[in-house]
Amino acid sequence: MAWIERDRLRTAYFYARPPAPEKTQQLVDVGINSMILKATPEAAMPYLREAKKHENMHVFLALNFSVDAEKEGLRQAVLADGRVERYACPLEERFWRDHLQA
Repeated sequence: MAWIERDRLRTAYFYARPPAPEKTQQLVDVGINSMILKATPEAAMPYLREAKKHENMHVFLALNFSVDAEKEGLRQAVLADGRVERYACPLEERFWRDHLQA
């Protein structure tokens, strides 16, 4: 991670939708050195492949934690003030197993 201190983080955050080659080149052309992709690992693969073609391009994945817990039969998150949220409780083991390890 020394590159962050050396080169500074100049990033773009976006959904990983095609076309990856053109979007990656546009980012490189304007001096962006990293991408934060909102995507599943499968959807991110074209961007990961493109990033490898550019020496100083880095990729991070932003995982989606917005699974409708009630619909999925998971325990819902409860906030400190007692409000029940739609997303899964972070302590719900099945959420991690079913949605992030697949």
